Amino acid sequence: MRPEPPGKAGDLRRLWLAQTVSAGGSQVSAVVVPLIAVTALHAGPFAVGVVQAMRWLPLLGAPLAGVWVDRHRRRPTLLACDMARCSLLLLLVAAWYTGTLGIGLLAVVLGLIGVLTVLAETAYFSYVPALVGRDRLASANGALEAGKSGAQAVGSTAGGGVLNLLAPPLALLLDAASYVFSALMLSRIRRPEPPVRRTRGPLWTEMAAGLRFVAGDRTLRAAAVALALSNTAWAGELALHVPYLSQGLGLSPLLVGVAMAGVGPGAVLGALLAGRLSRRLPPLPVIAGGLGLFGAATSAVPLVPADPRVAVPVLLVSGLLAEVGGQVSAITVITLRQHRCPDRLLGRVNAAFRFAVTAPAGLGALAAGAAAAAWGTPAVLSGAILLMTAAPLALLPVLRSRSVARMS
Repeated sequence: MRPEPPGKAGDLRRLWLAQTVSAGGSQVSAVVVPLIAVTALHAGPFAVGVVQAMRWLPLLGAPLAGVWVDRHRRRPTLLACDMARCSLLLLLVAAWYTGTLGIGLLAVVLGLIGVLTVLAETAYFSYVPALVGRDRLASANGALEAGKSGAQAVGSTAGGGVLNLLAPPLALLLDAASYVFSALMLSRIRRPEPPVRRTRGPLWTEMAAGLRFVAGDRTLRAAAVALALSNTAWAGELALHVPYLSQGLGLSPLLVGVAMAGVGPGAVLGALLAGRLSRRLPPLPVIAGGLGLFGAATSAVPLVPADPRVAVPVLLVSGLLAEVGGQVSAITVITLRQHRCPDRLLGRVNAAFRFAVTAPAGLGALAAGAAAAAWGTPAVLSGAILLMTAAPLALLPVLRSRSVARMS
């Protein structure tokens, strides 16, 4: 490949810093907020569930976010979302100190932050091609996602410790500061963003355009089916994972944490590998291999004996390898979308694809919980993992397609 132009490399580094720091701050909040709800607001399990659900419900509005992104420039959208999320976190801090913070306000604010996050992530995935060029997407996505994964792993680990050292509102201020830093980095990007070719059709027609593009592209359609199957099964496995480790294998909370410690390093390693593999191999075999590894590595969970000396190291390696496979497939799919979709539709296609592959996950978690009550956790866990392992079969009709070349 030809050398990276200095200005373009500097802009990518600024975007990397913005996303990495912001991801770390958000992960701290993801740990701190439920702890605040339980320890400071004395919320019960149902109230905590409502608070947590507000982080995911905004994904249902992803197609609408796609329309916005295709109608407006992406970098100003990212800047506005950063500052708005910072303001909402400061509202929670102010409510804490004035004694007005309650579960209702916490849930509403988290829902609004979730809406802004869906919009920001749609803009982010659609902005990268304009910033680095389509010939460098694989390496750029790998570097960007590696930074985010590493920051999320650190933020998740540090979240509880932060709350022990700082008062809850001060812990939230760390996340607010991360959005300010992100906005500062984004504001220093020099590369001009291409003008937006705005469309002004009916809203529902524009929202459907992204779904139509995904459904009409044979390769993206197969990838969406494979990821939807994998995500649905994974959501079911995830719903049963910790209870099975705790109750089925008898692991203490400390050992459960150790057994799951491989996820963070696996995410970083998978993100770094994704760019290298995508530059050397066609994307579809990389996606299929990543999904296959994701399911195969997870299959160790119901097979390990209830002996901590064996179970903990096996599960640690299993989590690391599963996360490597999951990250490789997810990042390669992002790059594949960015390559195959014209810029004028990129926001709607990114949003539609994400909606299609994540919306069924909630049903997977609910179905797994209901099935486990009827047939037992080990059986349902094994069934979910079997479906995860079989998900790459959805790519078979297009796996040997010569129309999908390597992505540089």
